[in-house]
Amino acid sequence: MPVGAEYKGGLFTPGMVLDEMKSIKNAADMLAIDIRRSKVGSHIKEGFKRFKNEWDEFYDEYCCGISAWASRTLNKTYAKVLEFRDRLNGWRGLFLARGGLTVSPGLPQAQAYGTFNWKWFLATSAISTAVFWYILKRGEE
Repeated sequence: MPVGAEYKGGLFTPGMVLDEMKSIKNAADMLAIDIRRSKVGSHIKEGFKRFKNEWDEFYDEYCCGISAWASRTLNKTYAKVLEFRDRLNGWRGLFLARGGLTVSPGLPQAQAYGTFNWKWFLATSAISTAVFWYILKRGEE
Protein backbone atom coordinates (compact mmCIF):
# COMPACT_ATOMS: atom_id res chain seq x y z
CA MET A 1 0.00 0.00 0.00
CA PRO A 2 1.52 3.33 -0.98
CA VAL A 3 1.85 5.86 1.78
CA GLY A 4 1.61 9.62 1.94
CA ALA A 5 1.44 11.47 -1.34
CA GLU A 6 1.41 8.22 -3.32
CA TYR A 7 -1.91 7.18 -1.77
CA LYS A 8 -4.53 7.16 -4.51
CA GLY A 9 -7.51 5.84 -2.60
CA GLY A 10 -9.10 2.50 -2.98
CA LEU A 11 -11.46 0.24 -1.15
CA PHE A 12 -10.37 -0.54 2.39
CA THR A 13 -12.33 -2.52 4.92
CA PRO A 14 -12.50 -1.33 8.53
CA GLY A 15 -10.39 -4.37 9.46
CA MET A 16 -7.62 -3.38 7.03
CA VAL A 17 -7.56 0.13 8.51
CA LEU A 18 -7.50 -1.31 12.04
CA ASP A 19 -4.57 -3.58 11.12
CA GLU A 20 -2.63 -0.54 9.92
CA MET A 21 -3.55 1.34 13.09
CA LYS A 22 -2.33 -1.54 15.28
CA SER A 23 1.00 -1.64 13.40
CA ILE A 24 1.47 2.08 13.98
CA LYS A 25 0.47 1.80 17.65
CA ASN A 26 2.97 -1.00 18.29
CA ALA A 27 5.78 0.86 16.51
CA ALA A 28 4.95 4.11 18.34
CA ASP A 29 4.87 2.37 21.72
CA MET A 30 8.26 0.74 21.09
CA LEU A 31 9.80 3.98 19.82
CA ALA A 32 8.47 5.79 22.89
CA ILE A 33 10.37 3.36 25.12
CA ASP A 34 13.55 3.81 23.04
CA ILE A 35 13.29 7.61 23.21
CA ARG A 36 12.52 7.67 26.94
CA ARG A 37 15.61 5.54 27.68
CA SER A 38 17.92 7.53 25.41
CA LYS A 39 20.09 10.55 26.05
CA VAL A 40 18.70 12.66 23.17
CA GLY A 41 17.68 16.22 23.90
CA SER A 42 14.58 17.01 25.90
CA HIS A 43 13.07 18.85 22.92
CA ILE A 44 12.95 15.56 20.99
CA LYS A 45 11.53 13.72 23.98
CA GLU A 46 8.85 16.35 24.56
CA GLY A 47 8.01 16.65 20.86
CA PHE A 48 7.59 12.92 20.49
CA LYS A 49 5.52 12.77 23.66
CA ARG A 50 3.10 15.35 22.14
CA PHE A 51 2.95 13.33 18.91
CA LYS A 52 2.35 10.11 20.86
CA ASN A 53 -0.46 11.71 22.89
CA GLU A 54 -2.11 12.92 19.68
CA TRP A 55 -1.79 9.43 18.16
CA ASP A 56 -3.16 7.74 21.29
CA GLU A 57 -6.23 10.01 21.26
CA PHE A 58 -6.82 9.25 17.57
CA TYR A 59 -6.33 5.52 18.14
CA ASP A 60 -8.71 5.43 21.10
CA GLU A 61 -11.36 7.26 19.08
CA TYR A 62 -11.14 5.05 15.98
CA CYS A 63 -10.11 1.61 17.25
CA CYS A 64 -13.08 0.17 19.07
CA GLY A 65 -16.84 0.20 18.95
CA ILE A 66 -19.52 0.44 16.29
CA SER A 67 -19.08 4.16 15.60
CA ALA A 68 -15.31 3.66 15.27
CA TRP A 69 -15.91 0.76 12.88
CA ALA A 70 -18.19 2.93 10.77
CA SER A 71 -15.66 5.78 10.78
CA ARG A 72 -12.91 3.44 9.57
CA THR A 73 -14.91 2.73 6.42
CA LEU A 74 -14.21 6.27 5.22
CA ASN A 75 -11.08 6.89 3.18
CA LYS A 76 -10.66 10.18 5.06
CA THR A 77 -9.91 8.20 8.21
CA TYR A 78 -7.49 5.98 6.34
CA ALA A 79 -5.70 9.01 4.89
CA LYS A 80 -5.25 10.31 8.47
CA VAL A 81 -3.83 6.93 9.53
CA LEU A 82 -1.30 7.18 6.68
CA GLU A 83 -0.41 10.70 7.78
CA PHE A 84 0.33 9.40 11.29
CA ARG A 85 2.45 6.63 9.72
CA ASP A 86 4.51 9.20 7.82
CA ARG A 87 4.92 11.36 10.91
CA LEU A 88 6.02 8.37 13.00
CA ASN A 89 8.62 7.48 10.37
CA GLY A 90 9.80 11.11 10.53
CA TRP A 91 10.21 10.96 14.31
CA ARG A 92 12.09 7.69 14.05
CA GLY A 93 14.41 9.17 11.42
CA LEU A 94 15.05 12.28 13.54
CA PHE A 95 15.74 10.16 16.61
CA LEU A 96 18.27 8.02 14.72
CA ALA A 97 19.86 11.08 13.11
CA ARG A 98 20.44 12.61 16.56
CA GLY A 99 22.31 9.56 17.76
CA GLY A 100 19.43 7.59 19.22
CA LEU A 101 19.51 3.81 19.10
CA THR A 102 16.45 1.68 18.64
CA VAL A 103 16.04 -1.83 19.89
CA SER A 104 12.81 -2.19 17.99
CA PRO A 105 12.49 -2.44 14.23
CA GLY A 106 10.74 0.28 12.29
CA LEU A 107 7.28 0.01 10.88
CA PRO A 108 6.75 -3.06 8.76
CA GLN A 109 6.21 -2.56 5.06
CA ALA A 110 2.62 -1.50 4.57
CA GLN A 111 0.49 -4.17 2.98
CA ALA A 112 -0.51 -3.81 -0.65
CA TYR A 113 -4.18 -3.02 -0.34
CA GLY A 114 -6.18 -0.93 -2.72
CA THR A 115 -7.16 -3.46 -5.34
CA PHE A 116 -10.49 -5.06 -4.72
CA ASN A 117 -11.20 -8.54 -5.99
CA TRP A 118 -14.72 -8.10 -7.38
CA LYS A 119 -14.88 -11.70 -8.66
CA TRP A 120 -14.26 -13.03 -5.16
CA PHE A 121 -16.76 -10.58 -3.68
CA LEU A 122 -19.49 -11.43 -6.19
CA ALA A 123 -18.91 -15.18 -5.87
CA THR A 124 -19.07 -15.17 -2.08
CA SER A 125 -22.10 -12.86 -2.15
CA ALA A 126 -23.91 -15.22 -4.55
CA ILE A 127 -23.09 -18.25 -2.43
CA SER A 128 -24.12 -16.49 0.78
CA THR A 129 -27.40 -15.38 -0.79
CA ALA A 130 -28.13 -18.91 -2.04
CA VAL A 131 -27.45 -20.39 1.40
CA PHE A 132 -29.62 -17.74 3.05
CA TRP A 133 -32.55 -18.40 0.70
CA TYR A 134 -32.17 -22.17 1.14
CA ILE A 135 -32.40 -21.78 4.92
CA LEU A 136 -35.43 -19.52 4.60
CA LYS A 137 -37.24 -21.87 2.22
CA ARG A 138 -36.40 -24.88 4.35
CA GLY A 139 -37.86 -23.15 7.38
CA GLU A 140 -41.18 -22.64 5.54
CA GLU A 141 -41.68 -26.41 5.08
